Amino acid sequence: MIELCVVMGIVTVLMAMVVGLNRHVNEIVKIRRAQADLGEWHEVFNQWHLQFGEYPYGNPLNDNVLSASAPARNLRSILESCYVTVGSSNIYFKTFTQGYNSRTNDPWGSPYIYDCDPGGKSYLLFSCGPDSRSVLNGQGIPDLNDPAYVRDDVYFIR
Repeated sequence: MIELCVVMGIVTVLMAMVVGLNRHVNEIVKIRRAQADLGEWHEVFNQWHLQFGEYPYGNPLNDNVLSASAPARNLRSILESCYVTVGSSNIYFKTFTQGYNSRTNDPWGSPYIYDCDPGGKSYLLFSCGPDSRSVLNGQGIPDLNDPAYVRDDVYFIR
């Protein structure tokens, strides 16, 4: 009977270790997936920049989507609203990205946040991380002085 109790105790400890390790591994996998998504979007933005000389930032179909009062926007709104006029036709960012299999939401279910300077020369793309919160400063970029929110963000600055 004592042997059975010892074996059950050992099995319980091992199972607890496996469950704990599994949670840790799942979080690492989500972070890596967010980094991979941001890398894919980086490639899309670079292709757009190579073709049109700027990153997507303006020409919204709906003025409420891209406003000066809210510089940081969810990536889906950029995908749905941005276009560039070439000659007599418009090329929409959504159409441009059709060959790519990129997600607009991060692994935690929140939308990726995209911000581009008004001249279309640089951008910031990030995920708010597991807590789905981030603090943005006045320029619409993560406030690196607020460790309570930013320490779990995954971002890419170009």
